[in-house]
Amino acid sequence: MAFAIYFLLLLLIILRGSRITLFHDEIINRKNFTFFFILKVLAIPAFYFLFLKLYGGIEKFDAGKFFFDAKTIGNFAFQNFPEYVKTIFGLQDETEGGHFYKMIIEPTFNWENGAEKDFFYNDNRVVIRIHAIIHLIAFNSYFVHALWACFFSYIGSVLIYKSLKNFFPGKEKLFFVLICFFPSLWLYTGALLKEPWCVFFFGSIIYTTKQLTERGFSIKRILAFAFLLLVSIMLKPYILFFGLISFLLFYAIQTKVIAKWRIAVFTGAILVLALTANLTVLQIKKISLYDVAVGRLLRFDDVAKGGIFLTDTQQLIRVDYDWNLLSKDSLSKNHFKLKKGTPYVYWEFSHKNDTLRNYFNTNTTSSYSLAYVIPKAGSNIQVKQNNAAYTLLNSLYYTMAYPLFVNAKGAVQYLASFENLILLLSVLLIISGCLSSSKEKFPTYFFLFLSLSIFMLIGFTTPNSGAILRYRAPMAIFLLAGALYFVDFFKIKQGKLRF
Repeated sequence: MAFAIYFLLLLLIILRGSRITLFHDEIINRKNFTFFFILKVLAIPAFYFLFLKLYGGIEKFDAGKFFFDAKTIGNFAFQNFPEYVKTIFGLQDETEGGHFYKMIIEPTFNWENGAEKDFFYNDNRVVIRIHAIIHLIAFNSYFVHALWACFFSYIGSVLIYKSLKNFFPGKEKLFFVLICFFPSLWLYTGALLKEPWCVFFFGSIIYTTKQLTERGFSIKRILAFAFLLLVSIMLKPYILFFGLISFLLFYAIQTKVIAKWRIAVFTGAILVLALTANLTVLQIKKISLYDVAVGRLLRFDDVAKGGIFLTDTQQLIRVDYDWNLLSKDSLSKNHFKLKKGTPYVYWEFSHKNDTLRNYFNTNTTSSYSLAYVIPKAGSNIQVKQNNAAYTLLNSLYYTMAYPLFVNAKGAVQYLASFENLILLLSVLLIISGCLSSSKEKFPTYFFLFLSLSIFMLIGFTTPNSGAILRYRAPMAIFLLAGALYFVDFFKIKQGKLRF
């Protein structure tokens, strides 16, 4: 019931909210925006029932874990509202053994992952905090949470459309359809995940940087930009922060530099910024950006392999997801012993931040209780680290061409295959357009740079094809935009595909 009421309310806002100028457009009218939103919302049951059919539900995946954590913190508001407010603003007391620790940290899944890693903020807490606020009006309904996430992602899509539609004269509506209904982006923005909020904030970033560079500075725009800069550092910085810097350069060069020099100036600026960033990180952290990416790859690979977690009074132990490495303790239920030679990773409770390793177990008498089990991911891939050029090409292969129908397994990988085919065709259209079109190349060069740069980073640091499908979704639309920029549909109707 709550879902239906909110859904009708949002439809009325889009269709009849005359004071909300966001949905005023000379190309797409309010009825079109309303119809597209209805189609967008269909992603909510599609995602939920797909995971119910394939995996038995969402509980063991991020959507279910975020929902549980948001409920836990949201319900905390009814027990201790001042502490709830502190939690929303990041002022909570997380002292081990304290009230907040017992009420929030111990029972939740993803909240504890909201700590600083290297020098990037892990973004789980941002999403949980947002949905902990939504939970106050959600009536304990996952679908209400998903609806609001979907609506905000739709706002982000509208902002992307309004910011870039001038590059697609005569193709504006198709551009908006690509933004909203690229299959994986449509699917994942219908769930309680980071992706809907990533699209919302990315659209806000593009729109705000366009306003700043084209209309000049104002207090309102500066404050909005400062807020978005903060968010971009906290929530998926490899997309939002990188996108903020890239679009700031793009619009500045688009308005200040003559057409024939734009590609050269943009490329030079990016190289200088990349070199400066790497040197700065080396000076401060004594580690290169490449090493940071390798570290993330190893952490993700470790998680994707799953594991069996055991504990006693002094430590938490993780062994590979292989029950043959353990023997049951016949004297205690749900207790196990490590077999001789079993390698394992462990964390001592006295200093939990230190990850320790034992490559060959010799203690076969100690008994450990079973804490929890994480099954091995079913779509892991191997990202080989050879020379830099090979690594980058290998990353692009896994992000854009794997799987491709013949090596696909299951419904999700067939969806990935379909998208990969679209992405590869888009690259061919871009190459053809660059070679034969008289149009300015800078916009499509920028779209290509933006999408491929993040594709390479995702492919290098994410050794799992299912995760790649989800992580790349917000950026895939820009590769399609690069192809759409060159396509002339009037000439297609005449029977000739020209650019």
